[in-house]
Amino acid sequence: MQTITAAGTSATASPGIYPQYHTVPDAPVVTASTTDQSARTATITWTASHAFEGQPITGYRVSRNGTDAAGSGPWSTVIPASSRSQTFTNLAAGSSYTLTVRALVAGGEGYTRSTVASFSTGALAPGTPKIVGTAKVGATLTADPGTWSPAPVAFSYQWKADGVALSGATARTYQPSSATLGKKITVTVTGSKTAYTTASRTTAPTAAVVAGTMTSTTPTITGIPRVGVKLTADPGSWGPAPVVIAYQWKADGLALSGATASTYTPSSATVGKVITVSVTGAKTGYASASRTSGGTAAVAVGLLTAPSPTVSGTAKVGSTLTAVTGAWGPSPVALTYQWKANGVAIAGATATSYKPTSTTVGKKITVTVIGKKTGYTTSIRTSAPTAAVVR
Repeated sequence: MQTITAAGTSATASPGIYPQYHTVPDAPVVTASTTDQSARTATITWTASHAFEGQPITGYRVSRNGTDAAGSGPWSTVIPASSRSQTFTNLAAGSSYTLTVRALVAGGEGYTRSTVASFSTGALAPGTPKIVGTAKVGATLTADPGTWSPAPVAFSYQWKADGVALSGATARTYQPSSATLGKKITVTVTGSKTAYTTASRTTAPTAAVVAGTMTSTTPTITGIPRVGVKLTADPGSWGPAPVVIAYQWKADGLALSGATASTYTPSSATVGKVITVSVTGAKTGYASASRTSGGTAAVAVGLLTAPSPTVSGTAKVGSTLTAVTGAWGPSPVALTYQWKANGVAIAGATATSYKPTSTTVGKKITVTVIGKKTGYTTSIRTSAPTAAVVR
């Protein structure tokens, strides 16, 4: 720049050129920082920032780092300029956070002020668990976790036999198996709650597990109580399945030797006696049990299978006639014979064959077969007559 006067022109001078100078607000002064451990919240309070060169405060940016209890990462938001505090919520137990606040103006964001908020993990107050029920194979034991606080508390269970964890036994109830017979049962109850340290308590042991008790119904017998006729035992319902079933048949209460199947055919020795069957159930880990059926009527004598005989041969003097008996049963059956002429017994004709004599000429020949077997009714069968005997 030059100045021109009557005396002449002055030396050239360069004007001062300065860039426009902008400032940002000072950092707010944090006056308080509080935490609520049970609610897992943190609150910061501050004084207003001072603007520079008349730029008004337009708001405050508050933020936190880390991850909250819901798994969300770092967070920030802008709040009105009139705000003097911010509460951060849903913070995670066992975590520390840097909480920041800075003032905002039209020209940018101010300096940051920060504070640290830390959250400890709470301690549960465990209850005293106990086992309800009888320590018996197949019986149900139930874990009572006791009263834990602060409620609600989530529970998990681990059943043990003589202190050793039982595989898969993680429900609130447990039924001792045969493998635990003679062992003492405990259950460890574990309580968990968000923001609290997990805690476990174990019950006092039960008495040693005893053998279980099977369920059963009274067996029944089907069939007619008669010599030679099969009787069948229905064992009834036994449980818990599977149960191994054994049988013992009895006559008038006395065991019949060898009669240990599910069926029995009365012999001649049981005539007039009452038949019962005792059913015994066995299962590992359970006390064996026996049930006896009601008795049958007295055993009746059997009935022989007795077909009518036939006569083979020609009815002629001196010719041999033979008795064909057919199949009698049950074998063996003792058979005797009596030949007759016109229905009258022929003296001495008691063999399986007969030769007509002259005294039988003109008469018709029959044979009567008599079957006998101990324990069975004697049966008599007579053949059809032959033609009249000829010479």
